[in-house]
Amino acid sequence: MFSGIIEEVAPIQSLYRKSGCYELKVKSKLVAQDVSNGESVAVDGVCLTLTGKTKDVLIFDIMESSYKNTGFEYLKAGSYVNLERALRINAPLSGHLVSGHIDTVLEVYRYQKKKESNNIFIKIPSQYLVFVVDKGSIALNGVSLTIQEVKGNVIAVGVIPYTLRETNLRDLRVGCKLNVEFDILAKYVANYLKNIKH
Repeated sequence: MFSGIIEEVAPIQSLYRKSGCYELKVKSKLVAQDVSNGESVAVDGVCLTLTGKTKDVLIFDIMESSYKNTGFEYLKAGSYVNLERALRINAPLSGHLVSGHIDTVLEVYRYQKKKESNNIFIKIPSQYLVFVVDKGSIALNGVSLTIQEVKGNVIAVGVIPYTLRETNLRDLRVGCKLNVEFDILAKYVANYLKNIKH
């Protein structure tokens, strides 16, 4: 599990297909200092297992399904990704519970720049609308954010200047792809309500 509080924004060194999967290498100054092989790391919100590392490079294997169902297929060497180590039991939960299992990849529909915060607008497919609520939680590229407004199938998410500086959301433009994970508690509640109706 993760909290959606990004620890480091790091560049991809390489991303290529090998036998049975893809190999991702990310240059890291911070996370690489305190993570061991076999541990989970959220890379742009996707929970990956660290399979190797050097002093400043993290190495991950990505399964074919994970590659195709996340934003990894849009990334390349030089792209910047958000990194977060898995939560420790005694760590504060500053964001919200994030599993690292991406629900869908969506485009930035509109981007509004303001002095105090920037607003990201995203169209939500109908099957996912049950998971969004005004002032609810959502993770975009692994970043824990609050939904500011829901109008029809469009949500608005506000991003404060600090979060823009400390995550790769600073590079967003209209049309950019985002890894989206809806609130896990909302998913459990929706599933429970669906089952008790039958």
